[in-house]
Amino acid sequence: AELRKLLTHDQLRELFQSDDDIKWLSGEITQDRTPDLRSYLMSELDVEEIRPETFIELLTDEFLQAQTDTWIIQFYNFLGNDKSELWKKPDSILRKKKIKFLRLEDNSHVIPFQSDGRPNAYLPSSSKTNFPTIKKNIFEDKSVEEFLRNLGLIEPDLFAEVIELLPKYADTPISLDSQKNIEDLRKISKILSAPLRSEAKNSIGKLKILLSKLGLEGLEVEQIEPTKLIPVFLKMVLPSIKFLRAINGNREAYKAAKEIYSNTDELHMYFENNPNVWFVAKSYPEDLEPLFRELSVGESPRVKRKDKNNKGYIVIQKSHGWHKRGLNGFDPGIEIDELEYALNRPTTEKSEFIWNKIVLPNADCIRGIVESSSRKTYEDSRKEEQISKNFGRLLMDTPWLPDKQGNFHKPAELKLDDLPESFVRDEKLANQLGMKKDVLGKLAEEAGIPLNVLERVKRYAEAPPEIQKQIDSLLSRHDGKQSEFPQKASSNVDRRRKKIIEKYHKAPKKKYEKKPYSKKATANTIDPKIWLRETYTKEGRMICQICKNEMPFKKKDGQYYFEAVELLSDFDREMEELYIALCPLCAAMYNEFVKHDEGAVESLKNALINSEDAEVPLQLGELNTSLRFVKIHFDDINTILQTVEMRP
Repeated sequence: AELRKLLTHDQLRELFQSDDDIKWLSGEITQDRTPDLRSYLMSELDVEEIRPETFIELLTDEFLQAQTDTWIIQFYNFLGNDKSELWKKPDSILRKKKIKFLRLEDNSHVIPFQSDGRPNAYLPSSSKTNFPTIKKNIFEDKSVEEFLRNLGLIEPDLFAEVIELLPKYADTPISLDSQKNIEDLRKISKILSAPLRSEAKNSIGKLKILLSKLGLEGLEVEQIEPTKLIPVFLKMVLPSIKFLRAINGNREAYKAAKEIYSNTDELHMYFENNPNVWFVAKSYPEDLEPLFRELSVGESPRVKRKDKNNKGYIVIQKSHGWHKRGLNGFDPGIEIDELEYALNRPTTEKSEFIWNKIVLPNADCIRGIVESSSRKTYEDSRKEEQISKNFGRLLMDTPWLPDKQGNFHKPAELKLDDLPESFVRDEKLANQLGMKKDVLGKLAEEAGIPLNVLERVKRYAEAPPEIQKQIDSLLSRHDGKQSEFPQKASSNVDRRRKKIIEKYHKAPKKKYEKKPYSKKATANTIDPKIWLRETYTKEGRMICQICKNEMPFKKKDGQYYFEAVELLSDFDREMEELYIALCPLCAAMYNEFVKHDEGAVESLKNALINSEDAEVPLQLGELNTSLRFVKIHFDDINTILQTVEMRP
């Protein structure tokens, strides 16, 4: 009955390629109702029975192409009505015969799948697509939709669609109207904001084809996991493709995201009249701005500088027999995009932006210490101060800083207070740039006295008389000269070395209790304060090992108050000799600037191992000082460091 409704007499004649009329017999003639009549017609009169399989065998591409959309809808409904054995499996009669039975939007016909399983047709989607899709008015029939989905058709894979559209941006020149470009970018935005469909199993292969078309064959995609495909696509591919319209003055061109900047007043001011810098075209709609940010379109001048490694160093060179690193974040190779062009064309507003937003955050790369050694452990290392060529040297040698009258000078020609008020006051930056010091700063440098000490003297002079009397009273307790540092040396160095190693191995191992925070359980097994008090007291006065001054006060029991600070945290034993005696202020600074900085710890450890003197240099923030030991204490520390394996 279904075939009788589907096929007219004329269609029967066409299927059988007959010049005679071919008509359906009465539908009342069936095996159930009239078995004898049916048998007679088929056996005696050779009347052919058309079954679904027979119908499919008779189908041709030309026949299907000639039918109306309405008939195609009926045909798909016929196939979907319990006829899956005709089309479901690859070896089913309709698939095996390779009949082009799917009608596309352009009225052409295709077979459902290619030999590798990829679809030749996709279901219509809500967005515009370049992929071949089933004719929309046919797909709108619910039964047709169900049949096509059961057949295995899907909406176009958006990722594959984006891959298909990008090669046109590899053409030179790119001939594409702005509206089409906006549509393409919206597709890209959609794929980056949605999870990758599981049907995109062929996307990596398509991505390789895309890279070839774009001249990016060197990018490795073979081992990419499907779940990571979009992040890789975003980071490796998209920023290098010139699919963003950009402007430079009156010029317009397609540029890659990594080559252009956002359209902000601040960036236009910094890059003013620079022929090398391009900005995102202003005609793009606001809904694409998140995409531009995700593609890393510049929102501030791009800074190229290396990150610190896990020990706080900037690795400059790492090769067999030669190692070089920057200390305290110094990267001599730092570069700021178009900094030289901006510095040579200064305005007060531009210089303020450079000072506050570029130079200040990167002040540690203006000048710094580079340490080099033939050993990766940096034993016997050599340290030298360097000025970064493309950053520090540019800033120092160019007249770009304005005075309050608007005249521009090199940094060395100005004091910090000469700058306009809108410039952030930063003494460290001023020192890095070699700026002039004010009278107090110059006096501090010439006298070898820290600036903060002279500032306190100035505050003393400005203080009320009663405050000055209190200060005078405290100073009178000190004899006016720095206390003499204790001197203690071993009469038999080799014998002491053996004893200290033996003592170290017998000392209790550190243990830590499991609590919401890490707590050392062996902290009370020794009392380093007794040993330190005896070792660093001379003529009744106990001395701090960093400031070398007498400890600030005595407790009620007559003993000096001081801090016993563990020298390094990576010893795995509890020993008095592994602690140092510090006044409260020096202890706080040591914990902050040394114990909490892996780079500072490594530098101190190297100094303790390599120094022949019992006093080693120490950097506490901006304070250049030293850590001094009595000779026997230094020898003990040196022995342990050189002969005992440290705890990682």
